[in-house]
Amino acid sequence: MTPMIVGYWGKPTSTIDWCEENYVVWNFVAEFWNTISNLAIMIPSMIGYYYSNKNNLELQSKLCFISLFFVGLGSWMFHMTLLYEMQLFDELPMLWGSLILIYNLVIHNYSIYEQNQSKNKLLKFFLIFYGLLSMIVYLSFKTPILFQAAYVILVTYLLYLDILLIRNKPCNKTIFYCAIIFYYSACLLWLIDNFFCEKLRNFRSNLSETSSVILKLFGPFTQLHAWWHVFAGYGTYLHILFCTHSRYLDKKHPKLVFKFKWTVGLILDRSNNNDNDGDKLNHRQKIA
Repeated sequence: MTPMIVGYWGKPTSTIDWCEENYVVWNFVAEFWNTISNLAIMIPSMIGYYYSNKNNLELQSKLCFISLFFVGLGSWMFHMTLLYEMQLFDELPMLWGSLILIYNLVIHNYSIYEQNQSKNKLLKFFLIFYGLLSMIVYLSFKTPILFQAAYVILVTYLLYLDILLIRNKPCNKTIFYCAIIFYYSACLLWLIDNFFCEKLRNFRSNLSETSSVILKLFGPFTQLHAWWHVFAGYGTYLHILFCTHSRYLDKKHPKLVFKFKWTVGLILDRSNNNDNDGDKLNHRQKIA
């Protein structure tokens, strides 16, 4: 058995240790590739928040981008340290971020939850109760499968709400399909990384022993958990854009359109008469 490498942050205290070998690239970062890949989550979320703030969008739209940023930041801290406290900083924002997105979609799909204050408060209470109950159970038993189950339930319900939105509200299906492809491709990579970890590690070990520099450079591309961050993060970012765009198509003010920016690909910004960016995407919206 390969001896455990103890780096700057000491022996891992997290209940999960992912497939990437610890402290191989840098003594200060436990899982280097799993750490820096979170930039693909944090950068789009910051840009998304900037434009939502610039266009004075609703608070819940801004909160979606803020929560996505904290998912990336928490994941960065967790993979950098492999400490239990940072593991919670990674996992809990995923839970609460999903609940915020569910709130956004529920009030969009069911207008009564926005118009009726009693029902709106009941919705908020139920979502907060679900979040707190999931936290208490998870913290009590410290079993990752409990968190994963609570999270999968939310993702499944989000998909149901998305289907309702597509059927009943004006929206851009192209963006939705792109978001789904990114996210569920990421899920597939996550599963492969978990179930075939030993084979991936052996493959990387063989690459490190080769004399070919090109083959050695291929090693980071086998860090599938890092790719999970990239694809899931961008898929979630696109999903937030999709939901926000649909809501403002429904409200009809302000007019928001998709534009291309080299920094992040797609952004959602207020329409100008001279805007030509993203015309094809903006013309593919379905009006209910």
